[in-house]
Amino acid sequence: MVMEIIIYLIIGVGEYSFFNKMGVLAFVMLFYLLPLVITGIFTFIEKKNMLMVNLTSSAVAFLNYVMIGYLVGNNGMWIEFAKRNTQNMGDSWVKVSSNMISSNQIVFVLILYFAIGYLIYYINIKLSGGVGNGRRIKSK
Repeated sequence: MVMEIIIYLIIGVGEYSFFNKMGVLAFVMLFYLLPLVITGIFTFIEKKNMLMVNLTSSAVAFLNYVMIGYLVGNNGMWIEFAKRNTQNMGDSWVKVSSNMISSNQIVFVLILYFAIGYLIYYINIKLSGGVGNGRRIKSK
């Protein structure tokens, strides 16, 4: 758990520092994909308490998202990001949410981190022969 916190502190400082220069693709990679990769790595490395490591990593990733969302929302960085990345292309347009920590965003991130995190855990159990948290998982 300490390692996850250290990693997310480093990532959080980087995310905050470069937020004004970040595009949508970088945002998606840093805030949506990277936490899943980190959760997968920690779950894969830990063989004894995979579920706990998985849940802890997902929770720390979520806290990082909320903290960065709060910081960039309160200092106007998110509004600038939304303006810079909202695109109008004739009849269609891409609009960035007006708030990084709106209820819709929070629900999306919770589902993303924990549902995909659990899927990573489940796949890891299957790859390790059905053993997770010290007990054998029965296959149907």
